[in-house]
Amino acid sequence: MASQEPGYLIAFGHEVMDRSKLVQYWEGVESTHEGYGAEFLVGFTPFEKCEGDQHISGIVVVKFPSLDKAKEWYNSPAYAKIRELRFQGAKVTLVLAQGGVLPIEQRLAEYK
Repeated sequence: MASQEPGYLIAFGHEVMDRSKLVQYWEGVESTHEGYGAEFLVGFTPFEKCEGDQHISGIVVVKFPSLDKAKEWYNSPAYAKIRELRFQGAKVTLVLAQGGVLPIEQRLAEYK
């Protein structure tokens, strides 16, 4: 049974290599969200990094109805077509995560 929790795309920008490619990506990426129930929660707004060694130049958080919907979007032909512009334009850490909180005994279980 699929989770009823939302899914999230969380992206941390680290380095811009070609701003023109990144601008092309930004101009086209929003249309790839159509039909996936995406809701932008954070998009390059001011932030304060409190911990960590890796440089962060920008943050994006997008909410989807489910993790499955987020994965469908990420693997969609429309996004695959434009994703290459992001690869050429910037170094980014992008994760898809299911909303919710696991019980303590289930967290990082591979490290028991």
